[in-house]
Amino acid sequence: MSLSESSTQVGQIRASDVDECAEAHAPWDMRHTQLSLGKFRTSTDFVSSERVTVYRQRWNCKVMARGTSPADHVVVGTATNSSVRINWCGSDLSRERFAWTQPSGEIDFSTSEHSDHVVALIRADVLARYAGGAEQMTEPQGLHIDCPEQMGSNLVATIQSILTRYASQPGLLEDPRECQDFESEVLSALAGCTHWELVPEGDRSLRQEVMRSAAAYAESRCERITVPQLSQAVGVSQRTLEYAFREGLGITPLQFMRRCRLNGALRDLRAATPDSQTVTGIAMKWGFRDLGRFAGTYRKLFGVYPSQTLGHLHDDIPLPAIHPSGEDQPQP
Repeated sequence: MSLSESSTQVGQIRASDVDECAEAHAPWDMRHTQLSLGKFRTSTDFVSSERVTVYRQRWNCKVMARGTSPADHVVVGTATNSSVRINWCGSDLSRERFAWTQPSGEIDFSTSEHSDHVVALIRADVLARYAGGAEQMTEPQGLHIDCPEQMGSNLVATIQSILTRYASQPGLLEDPRECQDFESEVLSALAGCTHWELVPEGDRSLRQEVMRSAAAYAESRCERITVPQLSQAVGVSQRTLEYAFREGLGITPLQFMRRCRLNGALRDLRAATPDSQTVTGIAMKWGFRDLGRFAGTYRKLFGVYPSQTLGHLHDDIPLPAIHPSGEDQPQP
């Protein structure tokens, strides 16, 4: 199994020497050189769709590599913690400086021993659609992204959260909507590390109207919809839609839609009787297939578990609310 396979996958790659490692990580075209003594070991946890791949790679030896980044893909990545030193094309990476490479870019890098790093591969045409044909997306120049530490930390945490989530429930990605949510999550976190969110101040009233229209559309539906579907419904790019929600509510459209569905589940749970409906049935109605995750995010948003709400019409059960922070913020 390698990263070059196109179908949606969740898995792990292991290699016992640098050449095996390089071969397993196609579509990279790299030559690795082991620099420190000892038996080489590496493992890579990955989640991959046809458009976006994220992975976390660990290896135990110091390595130098040079070659070409994947064709048709933009690359972004950095170390998972400050104890790991990665020099990417002449500059050390950090939470404030990420690797950034255009398709088929000439690159070189070196790592410390016990490297631990996260990477996202995003198809270049997907980034173009994310920005929208009518907008000019200013991509970072050169081979690095300089960004606020908080945004860099959020991107690393987002990738780690995605890997953990789907490793425990790989079947979730069989749902095309889940795949689109995964891709939107990565794009949103990446946009926070770039200048794509810089929108002229004069467009504020338009963005407010976009946010209100999108919110009304999302709230009127019980079925699960994706960010691309929502942006198409209101006639703007995903980037504009996400900026409008971040500016207006402090959350992304994906977070808003999840919380709308959680609020819908809350209302149904409050109105239900335990002998006529179940938490599982109501969760499924509102598009939550992972019941463990549903219970956890529900509790983070409302302060109680779904089972505590079922059939309870008491004052100690909180009323529906949309909060600016909560259930799906990735944790470092």
